Amino acid sequence: MLEIPIVRVHGSDGEVVLQYSTSDGSAVAGSDYVAAAGTLTFAHGEMRKVVAVRIIDDEAYEKEESFSLGFKFKDESCGAAYGKNKTTTINITNDEEFKRLVDKMALMVNLNLDKLQARTQTWAQQFASAMSVHAGDMNSQPTTFDFVMHFLSFFWKVRWLRYLQH
Repeated sequence: MLEIPIVRVHGSDGEVVLQYSTSDGSAVAGSDYVAAAGTLTFAHGEMRKVVAVRIIDDEAYEKEESFSLGFKFKDESCGAAYGKNKTTTINITNDEEFKRLVDKMALMVNLNLDKLQARTQTWAQQFASAMSVHAGDMNSQPTTFDFVMHFLSFFWKVRWLRYLQH
């Protein structure tokens, strides 16, 4: 529920009655918000009233939308004067953008977790895989450099396998 304050300024003598209503902009009553219309009565000495408008969350990806709230005196001869605003524009921000970002990040995490999964089932199979020397491409023969790098990194391969088991 959106609460829009209507404030009386420059005095509060006497009773003032305002009529208010919403009007569509890019947001449409019934699908984006619930239309509101009514009367606000400021009693003598009363400075603030609130108009409540319900925003409809339709769970759809949408751009930012807006609608207006306008008011006028029920009796123009009541002695009160309008301030600088007789209408205000209400923007319904796009929270779906955040949802889309979270969905994208969740997908990326799942893809990255799939890459971290062990390709073999048992510890012995993983150890045998760490023992074998592979070239950058599984179809080509390992070079001398591949053997040297395998020898230098063998300890870390075994430590990583132990880490995966726990």
